[in-house]
Amino acid sequence: MQPLIHGAVLAREPDVTNPAALPKRQVETIILPPLAATMVLAPKLGRFARDYPDVVLDVTTTNEGRFDLVAGHFDAGIHFGEFIERDMIAVPVSPDQRAAIAGSPSYFAAHARPKSPRDLTGHTCLNFRHGSAGLYRWEFEKDVSRSPSPSTDR
Repeated sequence: MQPLIHGAVLAREPDVTNPAALPKRQVETIILPPLAATMVLAPKLGRFARDYPDVVLDVTTTNEGRFDLVAGHFDAGIHFGEFIERDMIAVPVSPDQRAAIAGSPSYFAAHARPKSPRDLTGHTCLNFRHGSAGLYRWEFEKDVSRSPSPSTDR
């Protein structure tokens, strides 16, 4: 949590390095996807509350793929991916998140296991929709090369 909220506080007040020096009852507003709230934010809340007892977090979750922090009056935001608005500063708040292709034994008993991303077009796949940004485009990585997923409509 340090890079996210403490970093946002330091960006506004560079001389503040001691949590005790923060204003009483300071409210920090954050917007993030529900999955990031569970995977990234929640595990850090206990320590954050101990380190910054006078900071109140106002957390908003959204399934919109991109959100305007300034227009929404948010102090910080978390989203998956490497694309940010040109006037924002990105700070990693977690290790890279990796997804995996998985299927139940009964599914693979009835369907051939995919050997490459191209094979997924013949499978029933779960897709993530990021609000108005549309379906998430999976990227597959092997060694150091990346390739986007084929479109699946099932």
